[in-house]
Amino acid sequence: MNTGINSRYKAVAFVLFAVAALWLSGCTTGSHLERNFISNSPPPQRDGSVLVVPFQNLTVHPKAGVAVAKIVATELYKEGLFSVQESPLLNAAQPVGNHSTDEPVAMARAAGADAVLIGSVTEYGYRYGFRKQPVVGISVRLIRTDGAVLWAASASEVGSAYLGRDSMTEAAQRVVMRLVQELSQQMMEGKQ
Repeated sequence: MNTGINSRYKAVAFVLFAVAALWLSGCTTGSHLERNFISNSPPPQRDGSVLVVPFQNLTVHPKAGVAVAKIVATELYKEGLFSVQESPLLNAAQPVGNHSTDEPVAMARAAGADAVLIGSVTEYGYRYGFRKQPVVGISVRLIRTDGAVLWAASASEVGSAYLGRDSMTEAAQRVVMRLVQELSQQMMEGKQ
């Protein structure tokens, strides 16, 4: 009789363990991927001025390009890498259209900036499964006003769904933070 009770407890414990494992597998802690390039000649200058323009929006979120560009500008201000200028288009009432590389470079020249930071938002939304997870993907390029690409990077992140406490903005801020920190590190290595 004692053996039957132990078998039941083992079976119940196994079922509870299996349910907990399935539940936790739906509560991911997030993941990210990024790629970077920095030009060897000449590297971006720390004291230069950079114009930040709205990013090209390749998502269904109507203002993803502006939102991510503002996050990038804020992170650049924080890091103190450049003298940052924000394009008036970042505060436009209407959604900003997509533009070619030539237009932002011309805008940077007109603003007296040394370079322009352009980009595209490839993902900006939620992935639905067991829990909703924020998903953000961006590509950025720092282009000197003569058209030379000084730095390029792309990164994406699937935010945490653990207890549903992560937002798209938090995921976007983490992606941007990593990219700007990587740029800062590469600039420091380039000066050595």
